Amino acid sequence: MIVRAVVVFALLFTALCVGAATVSAAQGPSRAKRESKAKEADGSGGGDWVLPLLIGAGAGFGIAEVVRRRRRSGEGVNEQQLSPEALQDIKVADPDLAKVIETKPAVPVDSLPEEITRDVQKEIEAAPTPEAAVEVAKRFIRDADVAEVVANLILWPTRTTNDESQYQASFKRFIKKRGYAGQLKEWPRIPWGGGGATRVAIPDFVLRKRVLVELKADLTASGETDRAMGQMLRYLLAFKDKGPAVLAICGTVTPEFRLLVHMYINTWRRVVNLPVTVYFKQGSSELKEEEFEMPAEPDRCVSATD
Repeated sequence: MIVRAVVVFALLFTALCVGAATVSAAQGPSRAKRESKAKEADGSGGGDWVLPLLIGAGAGFGIAEVVRRRRRSGEGVNEQQLSPEALQDIKVADPDLAKVIETKPAVPVDSLPEEITRDVQKEIEAAPTPEAAVEVAKRFIRDADVAEVVANLILWPTRTTNDESQYQASFKRFIKKRGYAGQLKEWPRIPWGGGGATRVAIPDFVLRKRVLVELKADLTASGETDRAMGQMLRYLLAFKDKGPAVLAICGTVTPEFRLLVHMYINTWRRVVNLPVTVYFKQGSSELKEEEFEMPAEPDRCVSATD
């Protein structure tokens, strides 16, 4: 599409150059006019159009070539995968993991955005009804199930000071009221990578057997953050052939942490082809009460690999 536009631009440029040369010749002395008419009469034609045509064609070709090379370079970045050497190392060390990495994802990565931005959040929040909020979300998210989940995450009322287990209990209660009762699986055990019982991922929720939702909070230290992101990577690998995923970071987040999460998400999507989007949920300092009990989250580290 871009190359076509450049070619059209080159043709227009040529036409303008020809037009300018014609006008210039028309405004010249009367002798030049007579000579030009004489040339036309004897069939030899004028040569004033040749130079502009060559300039326009050369400019069009040069610009088209630059655009083509930049597009190819950009495609290389967007479609970057593990190098053959790195993949071979993984195959030798863990053939089952290598198979997971090479597995085609259940949905295209571009069916959901890398992040739910603040502008998108504001448009969804401004919708007059929850149903309308879902429709707004679908304008930005191609996957309809993910759009519905994201709309509910945005409409879900939270405080900024809750811990992770409180967020989990609150979201569970809220999402059941929003039509997911009987369609929500909490802490599902997902064997993956050929490990059987020794390699099991246990994310927070799977909605309608298709969308994985993981809530993270209280990530104030680098060690906690790295551990949480390592957990999330294993969940995504286990769920890659089943459906998309949403990572909701709840509570106050520093700019450095947002940058770190973006680096993880971008790498997962671009290099490992994992369909995941991230949403930073700020919460409200004005919300005083929430209707849920505060259960303690059980230990979900069922093996050394989880």
